[in-house]
Amino acid sequence: MTPQQEFKTKEHDNWSHAASAWNKYDAHNQRVFAPVTERMLVGAAVGAGQRVLDIACGTGEPAIPAALQVGPTGFVLATDFSEDMLAVARNKARDRGLTNLELRRVDGEEVELGEAFDTVLIRFGIMFMPDALACLTSSYRALRTGGRIAVATWAAVDRNPWLGIALGAIKRHVEIPAPPPGAPGLFTYADPAKLRSTLEAAGFSELRIDEVPFKVTGFTPSEYFRYVTELSAPLSALLAKATPDARRAIEADATAAFSEHALGGTISLDAVAWVASGQRTR
Repeated sequence: MTPQQEFKTKEHDNWSHAASAWNKYDAHNQRVFAPVTERMLVGAAVGAGQRVLDIACGTGEPAIPAALQVGPTGFVLATDFSEDMLAVARNKARDRGLTNLELRRVDGEEVELGEAFDTVLIRFGIMFMPDALACLTSSYRALRTGGRIAVATWAAVDRNPWLGIALGAIKRHVEIPAPPPGAPGLFTYADPAKLRSTLEAAGFSELRIDEVPFKVTGFTPSEYFRYVTELSAPLSALLAKATPDARRAIEADATAAFSEHALGGTISLDAVAWVASGQRTR
């Protein structure tokens, strides 16, 4: 197994393990991440009757909002490499009675569908791909001429304390080797210039990158520690390396830090995403 294959196997296992948490917190996540999803749908100009491809759809976001927006004359194909995540998405689609949404297990770096789409959406997916350019190049080929793409990634860790506080607490108590330069991870595309250049390398033009700030709220500090470490597969994988004593220390440190962002017992933490949109012009 190559290092790339080993990484992808671990990512698959980590996100499959996180699927139950994404299911548990689904209603909350839809509300919290709505500003990002809405900016993507606008940036990609998703409209009635369109054919939409959602890559790395996880538990069906933004595939389900896109399916509602394109309506019964449109179609959404949503792909992910974790069947456990797709199972959650299928239940959500069934509950909504959606008949214009297909969910299919496909590796995001190997999307070769031979189908003309009007729009490609990738929310918080490319940063975990060892070869994100392969995914974006395949996305370019999947679009009709004039078709649009919208991609969401995280801004820098210091602008995302909703993730950064827990990550910092883990790093204080668990020895984590520095990843190789350019390795995939949560903040691989924190620099919008890198996000832009990768999209340009895939062939996209007319690029625009929007900053999307929002708040993560709705938990007590101790509840929030459980939420973020269960939800984030990378944090969960790091926390699993901790001894029981180290885990208790991590939770205590993180909870104390979260308490500084609590009002009336409920936390409010900043989050910032980049949403890049562009077009296939030829």
